[in-house]
Amino acid sequence: MFRLILLLFIVSNTGVIAQETVLQNLTRKDAEVSYISFSNTPIASEKDNQFRLHGHKLVKSKTGLYVFIDGTGRLYQQIDTDSVTQWTRIDSTTHFGYNIAAFPFSYQDKVYNFGGYGLWRINGQLRVFNKKENTWDIVKLNKEIPFLFDEKSHLLWYDHKKGNIYLGYAIQRNEAVKTEEIDETILDFTVRKLDLNKNEWTDIGMLSSPIKDKIQTVTTITMSPWGQLATLGDKINLIDFENNKLLALNISKPGYQTIFRKKSDHNFYFKDSTLFFGNILNKTLDSIPFSYIDFLDTGIQVFTPIPKAPFYRSTPFLVIGLLIVLGVSLWLLSSD
Repeated sequence: MFRLILLLFIVSNTGVIAQETVLQNLTRKDAEVSYISFSNTPIASEKDNQFRLHGHKLVKSKTGLYVFIDGTGRLYQQIDTDSVTQWTRIDSTTHFGYNIAAFPFSYQDKVYNFGGYGLWRINGQLRVFNKKENTWDIVKLNKEIPFLFDEKSHLLWYDHKKGNIYLGYAIQRNEAVKTEEIDETILDFTVRKLDLNKNEWTDIGMLSSPIKDKIQTVTTITMSPWGQLATLGDKINLIDFENNKLLALNISKPGYQTIFRKKSDHNFYFKDSTLFFGNILNKTLDSIPFSYIDFLDTGIQVFTPIPKAPFYRSTPFLVIGLLIVLGVSLWLLSSD
Protein backbone atom coordinates (compact mmCIF):
# COMPACT_ATOMS: atom_id res chain seq x y z
CA MET A 1 0.00 0.00 0.00
CA PHE A 2 2.81 2.40 0.91
CA ARG A 3 4.50 1.80 -2.48
CA LEU A 4 1.23 2.52 -4.31
CA ILE A 5 0.74 5.79 -2.38
CA LEU A 6 4.35 6.79 -3.11
CA LEU A 7 3.90 6.04 -6.83
CA LEU A 8 0.70 8.11 -7.00
CA PHE A 9 2.46 10.97 -5.23
CA ILE A 10 5.33 10.94 -7.76
CA VAL A 11 2.96 10.85 -10.73
CA SER A 12 0.75 13.65 -9.37
CA ASN A 13 3.71 15.90 -8.76
CA THR A 14 5.80 15.22 -11.84
CA GLY A 15 3.21 14.17 -14.42
CA VAL A 16 5.55 11.53 -15.91
CA ILE A 17 7.39 8.40 -14.93
CA ALA A 18 10.91 7.88 -16.20
CA GLN A 19 10.62 5.90 -19.42
CA GLU A 20 12.99 3.81 -21.46
CA THR A 21 15.38 5.24 -23.99
CA VAL A 22 16.06 3.80 -27.44
CA LEU A 23 19.23 2.05 -26.28
CA GLN A 24 17.58 0.66 -23.14
CA ASN A 25 14.71 -0.71 -25.19
CA LEU A 26 17.05 -2.29 -27.73
CA THR A 27 19.33 -3.77 -25.06
CA ARG A 28 16.60 -6.10 -23.83
CA LYS A 29 17.42 -9.76 -24.34
CA ASP A 30 14.66 -10.43 -26.83
CA ALA A 31 14.30 -11.14 -30.54
CA GLU A 32 16.50 -9.45 -33.12
CA VAL A 33 15.29 -6.33 -34.91
CA SER A 34 15.35 -6.42 -38.70
CA TYR A 35 16.40 -2.79 -39.15
CA ILE A 36 16.99 0.38 -37.12
CA SER A 37 16.89 3.58 -39.15
CA PHE A 38 19.92 5.86 -39.01
CA SER A 39 20.38 9.20 -37.31
CA ASN A 40 23.30 11.62 -37.26
CA THR A 41 23.94 11.05 -33.55
CA PRO A 42 27.33 9.40 -32.77
CA ILE A 43 26.82 6.42 -30.48
CA ALA A 44 30.14 4.66 -29.92
CA SER A 45 33.28 6.58 -28.95
CA GLU A 46 35.40 6.37 -32.11
CA LYS A 47 38.94 7.49 -31.27
CA ASP A 48 40.32 7.77 -34.82
CA ASN A 49 39.70 11.23 -36.23
CA GLN A 50 39.36 9.93 -39.78
CA PHE A 51 36.26 7.92 -38.79
CA ARG A 52 34.56 10.36 -36.45
CA LEU A 53 32.29 11.74 -39.16
CA HIS A 54 31.28 8.30 -40.43
CA GLY A 55 27.71 7.24 -39.74
CA HIS A 56 26.93 5.00 -36.76
CA LYS A 57 24.47 2.25 -37.68
CA LEU A 58 22.74 0.23 -34.96
CA VAL A 59 22.32 -3.54 -35.39
CA LYS A 60 20.27 -5.64 -32.95
CA SER A 61 20.77 -9.41 -32.85
CA LYS A 62 19.10 -11.87 -30.50
CA THR A 63 21.87 -11.57 -27.93
CA GLY A 64 23.56 -8.23 -28.52
CA LEU A 65 23.39 -4.62 -29.61
CA TYR A 66 26.07 -3.39 -32.01
CA VAL A 67 27.22 -0.23 -33.76
CA PHE A 68 28.63 -0.60 -37.27
CA ILE A 69 30.81 2.33 -38.37
CA ASP A 70 29.82 3.07 -41.96
CA GLY A 71 32.52 2.62 -44.60
CA THR A 72 34.74 0.57 -42.29
CA GLY A 73 34.97 -2.87 -40.77
CA ARG A 74 34.69 -1.44 -37.27
CA LEU A 75 32.10 -3.07 -35.05
CA TYR A 76 31.29 -2.07 -31.47
CA GLN A 77 29.22 -4.07 -29.01
CA GLN A 78 27.35 -2.69 -26.03
CA ILE A 79 28.74 -4.40 -22.93
CA ASP A 80 27.64 -3.90 -19.31
CA THR A 81 30.47 -3.99 -16.76
CA ASP A 82 29.85 -3.25 -13.07
CA SER A 83 26.52 -1.60 -13.88
CA VAL A 84 28.25 0.68 -16.41
CA THR A 85 27.26 0.45 -20.06
CA GLN A 86 30.02 0.99 -22.58
CA TRP A 87 30.73 0.39 -26.25
CA THR A 88 33.64 -1.99 -26.85
CA ARG A 89 35.26 -2.49 -30.22
CA ILE A 90 35.25 -6.22 -31.03
CA ASP A 91 36.74 -6.32 -34.53
CA SER A 92 40.42 -6.38 -35.47
CA THR A 93 40.10 -5.23 -39.07
CA THR A 94 42.43 -2.66 -40.62
CA HIS A 95 40.94 -2.29 -44.11
CA PHE A 96 38.29 0.34 -44.80
CA GLY A 97 36.76 2.35 -47.63
CA TYR A 98 35.22 -0.59 -49.50
CA ASN A 99 31.71 -0.59 -48.01
CA ILE A 100 30.51 3.00 -47.79
CA ALA A 101 26.70 3.02 -47.48
CA ALA A 102 26.54 -0.74 -46.90
CA PHE A 103 23.43 -2.34 -45.38
CA PRO A 104 24.21 -3.82 -41.92
CA PHE A 105 21.86 -6.39 -40.39
CA SER A 106 21.68 -9.47 -38.19
CA TYR A 107 20.49 -12.96 -39.08
CA GLN A 108 20.49 -16.00 -36.80
CA ASP A 109 22.52 -14.02 -34.24
CA LYS A 110 25.26 -13.17 -36.74
CA VAL A 111 26.12 -9.65 -37.93
CA TYR A 112 26.34 -9.00 -41.68
CA ASN A 113 26.90 -6.06 -43.99
CA PHE A 114 25.92 -6.06 -47.64
CA GLY A 115 26.99 -3.96 -50.62
CA GLY A 116 28.41 -0.46 -50.50
CA TYR A 117 30.72 1.79 -52.50
CA GLY A 118 34.51 1.84 -52.53
CA LEU A 119 37.54 1.35 -54.73
CA TRP A 120 35.72 3.12 -57.58
CA ARG A 121 32.76 0.73 -57.79
CA ILE A 122 29.50 -0.28 -56.14
CA ASN A 123 29.72 -3.88 -54.98
CA GLY A 124 27.24 -6.60 -54.12
CA GLN A 125 29.35 -8.48 -51.60
CA LEU A 126 27.81 -10.12 -48.53
CA ARG A 127 30.10 -10.14 -45.48
CA VAL A 128 29.57 -11.86 -42.12
CA PHE A 129 31.37 -11.07 -38.87
CA ASN A 130 33.52 -13.95 -37.60
CA LYS A 131 33.35 -13.79 -33.80
CA LYS A 132 36.16 -16.31 -33.30
CA GLU A 133 38.69 -14.32 -35.31
CA ASN A 134 37.08 -10.87 -34.82
CA THR A 135 37.10 -10.09 -38.52
CA TRP A 136 34.83 -10.22 -41.58
CA ASP A 137 34.44 -13.22 -43.89
CA ILE A 138 33.03 -13.10 -47.42
CA VAL A 139 29.86 -15.09 -48.10
CA LYS A 140 29.80 -16.66 -51.57
CA LEU A 141 26.61 -15.92 -53.52
CA ASN A 142 25.44 -17.30 -56.86
CA LYS A 143 25.90 -13.81 -58.39
CA GLU A 144 26.86 -10.30 -57.36
CA ILE A 145 24.10 -7.68 -57.31
CA PRO A 146 25.61 -4.21 -56.70
CA PHE A 147 23.77 -2.19 -54.07
CA LEU A 148 24.10 1.15 -52.32
CA PHE A 149 22.17 1.77 -49.11
CA ASP A 150 21.76 5.44 -48.25
CA GLU A 151 18.16 5.47 -46.96
CA LYS A 152 17.13 7.50 -49.99
CA SER A 153 16.00 6.46 -53.44
CA HIS A 154 16.31 2.76 -52.74
CA LEU A 155 13.95 -0.14 -52.30
CA LEU A 156 14.89 -2.84 -49.82
CA TRP A 157 12.93 -5.02 -47.41
CA TYR A 158 14.64 -7.40 -45.04
CA ASP A 159 12.39 -10.21 -43.78
CA HIS A 160 14.54 -11.44 -40.86
CA LYS A 161 12.08 -14.15 -39.82
CA LYS A 162 12.29 -15.96 -43.16
CA GLY A 163 15.83 -14.83 -43.99
CA ASN A 164 15.00 -13.03 -47.24
CA ILE A 165 16.22 -9.70 -48.60
CA TYR A 166 14.16 -8.10 -51.38
CA LEU A 167 15.68 -5.50 -53.69
CA GLY A 168 13.56 -3.25 -55.88
CA TYR A 169 16.46 -2.34 -58.15
CA ALA A 170 20.26 -2.44 -58.36
CA ILE A 171 22.72 0.41 -58.87
CA GLN A 172 25.57 -0.39 -61.22
CA ARG A 173 28.69 1.78 -61.24
CA ASN A 174 32.22 0.77 -62.09
CA GLU A 175 34.46 3.78 -62.67
CA ALA A 176 37.34 1.59 -63.87
CA VAL A 177 35.44 0.66 -67.03
CA LYS A 178 34.82 3.11 -69.89
CA THR A 179 31.26 3.77 -70.94
CA GLU A 180 29.61 5.81 -73.67
CA GLU A 181 26.70 6.68 -71.41
CA ILE A 182 26.33 10.24 -70.10
CA ASP A 183 25.79 8.97 -66.56
CA GLU A 184 28.18 6.36 -65.17
CA THR A 185 25.43 5.07 -62.88
CA ILE A 186 23.06 2.53 -64.44
CA LEU A 187 19.82 1.50 -62.72
CA ASP A 188 18.74 -2.10 -63.16
CA PHE A 189 15.03 -2.33 -62.25
CA THR A 190 14.99 -6.11 -61.86
CA VAL A 191 13.32 -7.05 -58.55
CA ARG A 192 15.26 -9.78 -56.76
CA LYS A 193 15.17 -11.88 -53.61
CA LEU A 194 18.23 -13.08 -51.68
CA ASP A 195 17.67 -16.29 -49.70
CA LEU A 196 20.10 -16.12 -46.77
CA ASN A 197 19.68 -19.83 -46.07
CA LYS A 198 20.79 -20.80 -49.56
CA ASN A 199 22.91 -17.69 -50.32
CA GLU A 200 21.19 -17.38 -53.68
CA TRP A 201 19.65 -14.53 -55.62
CA THR A 202 16.44 -15.10 -57.59
CA ASP A 203 14.94 -12.69 -60.15
CA ILE A 204 11.21 -12.32 -59.44
CA GLY A 205 10.09 -9.49 -61.71
CA MET A 206 10.53 -5.97 -63.06
CA LEU A 207 9.73 -2.90 -60.97
CA SER A 208 6.33 -1.46 -61.87
CA SER A 209 6.18 1.89 -63.68
CA PRO A 210 4.21 3.78 -60.96
CA ILE A 211 6.96 3.09 -58.42
CA LYS A 212 9.77 3.52 -60.92
CA ASP A 213 8.46 6.99 -61.79
CA LYS A 214 8.67 8.03 -58.11
CA ILE A 215 12.01 6.38 -57.41
CA GLN A 216 13.76 9.67 -56.61
CA THR A 217 11.19 10.49 -53.92
CA VAL A 218 11.56 7.23 -51.97
CA THR A 219 12.83 7.59 -48.41
CA THR A 220 12.94 4.63 -46.04
CA ILE A 221 11.37 4.98 -42.60
CA THR A 222 12.10 1.43 -41.45
CA MET A 223 11.32 -2.26 -42.12
CA SER A 224 7.98 -3.58 -40.86
CA PRO A 225 6.94 -7.23 -40.49
CA TRP A 226 4.92 -6.84 -43.71
CA GLY A 227 7.24 -4.85 -45.96
CA GLN A 228 9.34 -1.73 -46.34
CA LEU A 229 7.79 1.30 -44.63
CA ALA A 230 8.74 4.28 -46.79
CA THR A 231 7.56 7.61 -48.10
CA LEU A 232 6.81 8.03 -51.79
CA GLY A 233 6.42 11.74 -52.22
CA ASP A 234 4.12 13.05 -49.50
CA LYS A 235 2.56 9.72 -48.51
CA ILE A 236 3.59 6.91 -46.17
CA ASN A 237 3.49 3.59 -47.99
CA LEU A 238 4.02 -0.08 -47.31
CA ILE A 239 5.96 -1.83 -50.07
CA ASP A 240 4.82 -5.43 -49.68
CA PHE A 241 7.25 -7.44 -51.80
CA GLU A 242 6.00 -10.82 -50.63
CA ASN A 243 2.39 -10.23 -51.73
CA ASN A 244 3.41 -7.87 -54.58
CA LYS A 245 1.28 -4.97 -53.34
CA LEU A 246 1.82 -1.26 -52.83
CA LEU A 247 -0.26 -0.10 -49.89
CA ALA A 248 -0.82 3.36 -48.39
CA LEU A 249 -1.02 4.06 -44.68
CA ASN A 250 -4.48 5.27 -43.73
CA ILE A 251 -4.13 9.02 -43.09
CA SER A 252 -6.48 8.70 -40.10
CA LYS A 253 -3.97 6.42 -38.37
CA PRO A 254 -2.96 8.04 -35.03
CA GLY A 255 0.64 9.21 -35.29
CA TYR A 256 0.65 9.66 -39.09
CA GLN A 257 1.90 13.25 -38.93
CA THR A 258 4.24 12.42 -36.04
CA ILE A 259 6.09 9.91 -38.21
CA PHE A 260 6.58 12.54 -40.91
CA ARG A 261 7.87 15.12 -38.45
CA LYS A 262 10.33 12.86 -36.67
CA LYS A 263 11.63 10.56 -39.41
CA SER A 264 14.66 12.76 -40.12
CA ASP A 265 16.17 12.89 -36.61
CA HIS A 266 14.78 9.80 -34.85
CA ASN A 267 15.65 6.11 -34.93
CA PHE A 268 12.69 4.03 -36.14
CA TYR A 269 12.35 0.26 -35.71
CA PHE A 270 9.71 -2.43 -35.33
CA LYS A 271 9.44 -5.01 -32.58
CA ASP A 272 6.78 -7.45 -33.74
CA SER A 273 3.91 -5.16 -34.77
CA THR A 274 4.85 -2.13 -32.67
CA LEU A 275 6.72 0.80 -34.21
CA PHE A 276 9.23 2.40 -31.83
CA PHE A 277 10.93 5.72 -32.47
CA GLY A 278 13.15 7.92 -30.38
CA ASN A 279 15.99 10.41 -30.31
CA ILE A 280 19.13 8.97 -28.72
CA LEU A 281 20.61 12.38 -27.96
CA ASN A 282 17.47 13.60 -26.18
CA LYS A 283 16.83 10.16 -24.61
CA THR A 284 13.24 9.98 -25.82
CA LEU A 285 11.21 6.96 -26.89
CA ASP A 286 7.66 6.57 -28.15
CA SER A 287 5.68 3.83 -29.89
CA ILE A 288 2.69 3.24 -32.14
CA PRO A 289 0.91 -0.13 -32.48
CA PHE A 290 0.40 -1.25 -36.07
CA SER A 291 -1.40 -3.96 -38.00
CA TYR A 292 -1.63 -4.86 -41.67
CA ILE A 293 -5.18 -3.52 -41.86
CA ASP A 294 -3.84 0.00 -41.18
CA PHE A 295 -2.72 0.01 -44.82
CA LEU A 296 -4.99 0.45 -47.82
CA ASP A 297 -4.43 -1.41 -51.08
CA THR A 298 -3.66 1.05 -53.89
CA GLY A 299 -4.24 -1.57 -56.58
CA ILE A 300 -0.65 -1.09 -57.78
CA GLN A 301 1.76 -4.00 -58.04
CA VAL A 302 5.31 -3.60 -56.75
CA PHE A 303 6.63 -5.51 -59.74
CA THR A 304 5.54 -7.26 -62.89
CA PRO A 305 6.24 -10.95 -62.28
CA ILE A 306 8.50 -12.81 -64.67
CA PRO A 307 6.26 -15.07 -66.79
CA LYS A 308 6.73 -18.73 -66.10
CA ALA A 309 7.96 -20.81 -69.02
CA PRO A 310 5.19 -22.78 -70.77
CA PHE A 311 4.95 -26.41 -69.81
CA TYR A 312 6.18 -27.57 -73.17
CA ARG A 313 9.41 -25.59 -72.66
CA SER A 314 10.16 -27.12 -69.30
CA THR A 315 13.24 -29.36 -68.99
CA PRO A 316 11.37 -32.60 -68.15
CA PHE A 317 9.06 -32.15 -71.15
CA LEU A 318 11.98 -31.46 -73.48
CA VAL A 319 13.82 -34.55 -72.25
CA ILE A 320 10.76 -36.72 -72.78
CA GLY A 321 10.25 -35.22 -76.23
CA LEU A 322 13.85 -35.89 -77.23
CA LEU A 323 13.61 -39.49 -76.00
CA ILE A 324 10.46 -40.02 -78.06
CA VAL A 325 12.10 -38.55 -81.19
CA LEU A 326 15.21 -40.68 -80.60
CA GLY A 327 13.11 -43.79 -80.08
CA VAL A 328 11.10 -43.22 -83.25
CA SER A 329 14.31 -42.56 -85.23
CA LEU A 330 15.93 -45.78 -84.01
CA TRP A 331 12.75 -47.72 -84.78
CA LEU A 332 12.66 -46.35 -88.34
CA LEU A 333 16.34 -47.16 -88.88
CA SER A 334 15.93 -50.70 -87.56
CA SER A 335 12.85 -51.27 -89.76
CA ASP A 336 14.93 -50.47 -92.86
